[in-house]
Amino acid sequence: MWERVGRLNALRGRVLFWVLVFVVVVGGGAFLAGSIRTLVTHSPVDATVLGMEEECSLVLNQRRRDRRTHRVPCDQARVSSTLPQFAGWTIVRHEMVRYSYVSPADGRTHEGRADRTRSDPRDLRPGSTIRIWAHKGEPLVSRRGLF
Repeated sequence: MWERVGRLNALRGRVLFWVLVFVVVVGGGAFLAGSIRTLVTHSPVDATVLGMEEECSLVLNQRRRDRRTHRVPCDQARVSSTLPQFAGWTIVRHEMVRYSYVSPADGRTHEGRADRTRSDPRDLRPGSTIRIWAHKGEPLVSRRGLF
């Protein structure tokens, strides 16, 4: 009997190993495919920072998922958080970078916005330069960061 239990545990371990390998391979493949698509359809472009904006949203932490409102000006979020239907909700700040860039699609100047990543240690001010990825075929499409 104990020999049979040992074989079942070994089988369980092998199945778990291969499931983990499958998840890593599929996840890595999806990440790599998205990165390659960005490299093919976008070009790196230097953009000029026009300004920083701050928006807020209200978040309610629940067991299985978070409920979140749309982004609104932070003053409006502070007022909304005092309403009875938002009791227990917390305010989350989002920093947005506004920038202008010359699109490789049409050679004209366009504006874009992107979330500022928390890992970006630079002090972004109007007039500073950042690297973005502008779409090669659609002039109004850009993104910040490769991945």
